[in-house]
Parts: sequence; C-alpha cells; structure tokens
Amino acid sequence: MLADSPLEVPMQALFITVIIAAAVAAIVASYFAARRRDEALARVARELNLHFDSSRDRTRVLRRFNHIDLLNKGSNRYTEDHLAGQVDGYPVLACDLHYETGSGKNRTHHRYGLILLTVPLRLSEVIIRREGLFDRLAAAVGFEDIDFESAEFSGRFHVSATDRRFAYDLIHARAIEYLMRQPDYNWEFEGDTIALYHTDRFEPEEIGPAIRFAIGFVDLIPEYVWEQRGQPRKGTAHAT
Repeated sequence: MLADSPLEVPMQALFITVIIAAAVAAIVASYFAARRRDEALARVARELNLHFDSSRDRTRVLRRFNHIDLLNKGSNRYTEDHLAGQVDGYPVLACDLHYETGSGKNRTHHRYGLILLTVPLRLSEVIIRREGLFDRLAAAVGFEDIDFESAEFSGRFHVSATDRRFAYDLIHARAIEYLMRQPDYNWEFEGDTIALYHTDRFEPEEIGPAIRFAIGFVDLIPEYVWEQRGQPRKGTAHAT
C-alpha cells in the first residue's frame, strides 16, 4: 500500500480543523443569540410588568391548558421563554411552544409563538386559522368550514366550531373587521382560554402588540355573550 503523500496528511488535518472551528463558532453564535433574546424578553417583561422565566417546561403549562388542541399535538412537547402575569386585569401567558411529529429522518420540529389569555367566560371550542390548500381541496369535496357574510374573511380564514351559533356570536361584523387587520395570527377559543398563536417564535417586540390584540378581541365579545356565559366584563375597550 502506498503511503499518503506528504501534502495529504496536512490537508486532511486542516480540513478537520476547519470543520471543528466552524462547529465551535456556530455553538458560540447560538449561545450569544439566545442570550440576547433572553435579555430582550426580560426587557419586554419589565415593560409589561410580567414575570420572565426562560426555562423549559414540560408539565405545568401543558396541564393547565390541556383543553387547547394546539398543546396536545405531536410528541416531545414543551414550552419555554415564559412571560406571565396580568395585563388589564386578565391573566396572560406568552411563551414558545415546541412539539415533534414523525420519527427518525422524517421527524419534523414545530415551533409556535403563543399567547394564552384567561377570561371569565365559558367558551365553546372555536378555531380560526389561515385558509390553506388542503382546506380548499376539502371544501371542493363537501367538507366545508363555517362561512360568514364577508367573502374576503371566509376566503382568508378557516373556521371550525363545536357550536356554530356561538361561532357566529363570537365572529360578528366588527370582529371580522378587527381580525382582517391582524398580522398572521391563528386563534383557538376553549374553556376559559383564548389562544393566539403563529408559526415560529414571536420576536420580543411582537409580544406586547399580540397581547393587546388578544385583549382587543375580548372587548368585542357582545354583552349578551358575557351575560349568558360569564361574569361582568373586565377592563375598558382596547380594540381599534
């Protein structure tokens, strides 16, 4: 067997060194990016008078909000980067959610930015999410979602509910106008909880406006819904 040429061994060593250096640089960059994010989230928490906890949680949040479908999907579920407290009298939790689907090479990681707002109402399940290709295909073969008078709204959002009448009470003309002005949010209403979320994590500067947007929607819930399903309305109007 021929020995390696004098140049091959140094070139191999250089290649390995470059790979190791790149891996170390990536780890260091990730560490400092996470640290900067934690600092930004802590700053947002102070501005909103919320408590910030960056730790990963696999039980407490998932158990408290296990009536929310999103928090029951996939495996290896956990939340992290929690901002918790009260805003305008409503208990609120903002966090990142992670879960996995598939396995092995087909494993997919799903990440969401999530706002969980607790309200003194008994809410039937209503899910509002962006209309997708599969929703349109399902509608073409007869599996329709709930449609509303606004064709633009019905074309943009897929709405499903266990109680269609409650869905129409909740998503009235002013609420539709409000939702059409929102960023790319999805919603789930169930039990005492309003969940607002979108794919990928919230940027720190997005959290405050997202919380305000959720509270703004609460202000649009009609008085007769509060009378039938809840306690006297809290706070003042924030919807714009």
